Amino acid sequence: MKFFRILGLVVAILGLVTIIAGPQTAAAAEFTMKMAHVGSAAKFSKPHEALLAIKDPIERLSGGRIEVQIYPSGQMGNFRESLEMVQNNTLEVAMTTVGGIAAFFPEFQVTDLPYHLSNEYVAEWFSQSPFWAEIGAAVLKKTGNIRWMGAGRGGYRHFITTKKQVKVASDLKGVKMRTINSDMQQEFVRSLGANPTPVPWGEVYTSLSTGVVEGIKNDCSDIVTFKMPVKYIILDSHVPIYDFIWISDKWLKSLPADLQRVVAEGIRSGMRYEDNYWKWAARNFRSQFAKKMKGKITVPSQAQMDTFLPAKEHMRKWFSKQYPDGEHWLKKFDAGLAWTDDKVNTEYKPYITY
Repeated sequence: MKFFRILGLVVAILGLVTIIAGPQTAAAAEFTMKMAHVGSAAKFSKPHEALLAIKDPIERLSGGRIEVQIYPSGQMGNFRESLEMVQNNTLEVAMTTVGGIAAFFPEFQVTDLPYHLSNEYVAEWFSQSPFWAEIGAAVLKKTGNIRWMGAGRGGYRHFITTKKQVKVASDLKGVKMRTINSDMQQEFVRSLGANPTPVPWGEVYTSLSTGVVEGIKNDCSDIVTFKMPVKYIILDSHVPIYDFIWISDKWLKSLPADLQRVVAEGIRSGMRYEDNYWKWAARNFRSQFAKKMKGKITVPSQAQMDTFLPAKEHMRKWFSKQYPDGEHWLKKFDAGLAWTDDKVNTEYKPYITY
């Protein structure tokens, strides 16, 4: 009996020590990888879901040696500010759209040429074309530290308006259209007769509510997620919304070789996840826009689409003249499109030839 009383006392003491010391924790990570984006951290937020899909495999496959921290909602500043932090090696990773990198490498806006990527399947293949490695290398050479690591498709940009339903290009005349801080997008909107108005994402809701802008160029998911005060959308799909991952080259190269690979594979996995996530989100959010927000969706006929297509050639000519290397990157972009066409043609044929 004395033995069992002593044993009980030992167990009680050990339990007390455990309570005081707290639960056992894993060893601290060797490296911290901070990732920033300007989108919401709410459920179903595309950029946040994509970064979560990057965080999981990197932490898991690194065996806990890398801790990934996500900073949403512009906590690290807007696109340009977060990229400046990457450039200065004070932030490891930033996710931006094309508007962010345009301030550092204006020719990157070639990826925003409208009406070149006709559907989701084509856009998904293009995101894997050799074009990106070429232009990514050029960005790194120019900036010295901003390395492109991947592109994920977050939907398509469509014209979405508050008061005026757009069915053909002429309906855009005079509409104050919000754009990102991109010369490409502003010229595109201007070529269709609308008035481009650059507005930071954090100010879009108020700008739409007060009439500062009367429309935006976004995907339907953004409208539903942030409950934007708009009524009409035309699914003209003028350009895919690519989310780009930029990493501090100095930080990446400071990692052991095995962890560099884990980071690269984790990012690529997250970007493919975003591609697939968007396919579900697009259908779901269009339904919510129509049913919950009482919005009206126009699926344009080919005749209606034809009224927008002159902007395609206009923007090609504009881009080639706008920048010293514009013609060079236009040819590279076309080569990427040709690579994509070849892949798409190769992929679909087996399913219709047997």
